[in-house]
Amino acid sequence: MENYFTQYVGRALGVLKTLRSLCKLDEEDGQEAPEEFGQLQNGLRLIEACGDLLAHLEDFENRLGSRIISHAEKILTALRGVDLNESSDSVKEKSFVSFEFYNYLADVRPSEVGVLQQLLTRLQSCGSNFNRALLPVAWARLIDLNQQAHDFSFDI
Repeated sequence: MENYFTQYVGRALGVLKTLRSLCKLDEEDGQEAPEEFGQLQNGLRLIEACGDLLAHLEDFENRLGSRIISHAEKILTALRGVDLNESSDSVKEKSFVSFEFYNYLADVRPSEVGVLQQLLTRLQSCGSNFNRALLPVAWARLIDLNQQAHDFSFDI
């Protein structure tokens, strides 16, 4: 997902650079481009679009975090009584040997068990507002794009 947001913001930055060059804002020749109301409107639309993107990203991140926690709680409820760090050998020694309680992640990819636990702990500590906990790279890129859109608009 971070790759998608990086490419999306990269395209938007490319458009912003093109607009800056069309408005002759980066030229050092000493001449100022004539002010146009249309350029100012375009700058304000860019600010509005960036604000919408930030609001949608916040909503998306909150829904994604809620769904991750919901599914994780279902899995943890199904594994009630089974420690995520336990190997399948110790689970087999217990009185239940059902396939429902087999912890395949601990056997197949033990390094990912810790990552999963860290993610769940981090998400549960956030409560209902995940506040940039899931997609920090996307947030950083969008905030940078927003700042550049503001700079462009006020340079016009």
